[in-house]
Amino acid sequence: MGKLEGRTALVTGDSRGIGRAISLRFAREGANVAINYANNEAQAREVAEEARGLGVRAEIYQADVADAGSVTAMCERASGRAGERASGDLGQIDALINNAGLGSSHVDRPTITGATEAQYQLLLGVNLWGPIHLCRALVPHMRQAPRSDVIVVSSM
Repeated sequence: MGKLEGRTALVTGDSRGIGRAISLRFAREGANVAINYANNEAQAREVAEEARGLGVRAEIYQADVADAGSVTAMCERASGRAGERASGDLGQIDALINNAGLGSSHVDRPTITGATEAQYQLLLGVNLWGPIHLCRALVPHMRQAPRSDVIVVSSM
């Protein structure tokens, strides 16, 4: 039995890198995982298959975390409607790992004075608004769990 047996985590930015590692670690510890991806469905499916191979439930969800409507739809599919208990694909989600993020390389590394409004909006949409949209969509549901955790990941 793992430390996270009986828990369910939604991990964003999960088709590769840090997100993939987080989901697979949660799965090794016994947690079911909701795997979010923006573009690479094939890689997200690989993560889900590997997690299922560890004996847990794993589902994939495409959503742009910068888009509030997309996030709400993903969370409702995974967990049920806000404030409800255990009515979605995975039931009660009690851990949210905000891992999705974009670095300056994604917008061609502009200088602070050379960046365009569109470049700033893209970075802020994922890095700032993404966790806010996710918390707004999931925290009312997560309050129904005996314990819930929100984690925000940052990297260089």
